[in-house]
Amino acid sequence: MEPVLRDVVEYLESRGVRVIGIDYKEVLAKLHEKYGISHSLLSRFTSSIIVGAIAGLMGLDEESLRAGLLYRFGERRRRLVDPNVYVASIVADAVSSKYGHALRLEESRLGYDELMVVSGNDAVAIGKVVGGLRFQSYYPITPAQDESFFLEEYERLEDGDRQLGSVVVFQTEDEIAAIASAIGASLAGARAATATSGPGFDLMVEGLSWAGMNEAPVVITFYQRGGPSTGLPTRGSQSDLFAALFSGHGEFPRVVITSGDHEEALRDAVEAFNVAERYQVPVIHLLDKFLANSIATIRSPTPAAWS
Repeated sequence: MEPVLRDVVEYLESRGVRVIGIDYKEVLAKLHEKYGISHSLLSRFTSSIIVGAIAGLMGLDEESLRAGLLYRFGERRRRLVDPNVYVASIVADAVSSKYGHALRLEESRLGYDELMVVSGNDAVAIGKVVGGLRFQSYYPITPAQDESFFLEEYERLEDGDRQLGSVVVFQTEDEIAAIASAIGASLAGARAATATSGPGFDLMVEGLSWAGMNEAPVVITFYQRGGPSTGLPTRGSQSDLFAALFSGHGEFPRVVITSGDHEEALRDAVEAFNVAERYQVPVIHLLDKFLANSIATIRSPTPAAWS
């Protein structure tokens, strides 16, 4: 072990951290031998070593690993699943045999029959669909874009064999076009929304004023991030409340809804449409990057679970 690395390991162990050693080169050599993957590409499989170590400590079986990796890679990259499962399984077996299932998951004690593991972006997107969304416009911006990407992936609405229609997800040339197209869809009778972050919201302000003047029931999902200007796209912030409350020339009614966790985000996404339609005003749904990108387990939005 290199001296610097040894010092780090000794320091961690002195702080009570259990350090698990994994020989990356040995694992990747086995992968090369079994699948003939070129040496220049082996480094792409190192993340599966970490996945395998976690799976071993948590007691996840190979079937669970395969399902998770297939979900991550998708059908178009299915060929990558087997070699990644192979790497993860080698490490999982080695770690579990040496350390046991130190982090094994217990059965859920939440008492809910149906659960979802979602990010804040996912929760808002699901809430919008539950709330009747039929038109979503956006211009890609961190951290709002993942919500629209989720809607693009699941834009067809089905209930068993029944086709319930679809959500039109429209990527525009800029944020001005995004708010304008969402307003147009709302005035045409569709439940419509757009999603953005601070710099994009700045560009939407004239459209927001127009929506207020014309009583357009449009929803703007506003994900806060570090600013000002382009600011810190990968850092969170909660500094745009006044922008949401007071932006726009002149005075006009609006509603601002803020969410504190994933369940609130889903519920508030539904409520935003109800409020906008009932009072014929623009509604701003305010969240932040921490909530958008963090993962949580919440109840599925079924009538039984949410009653």
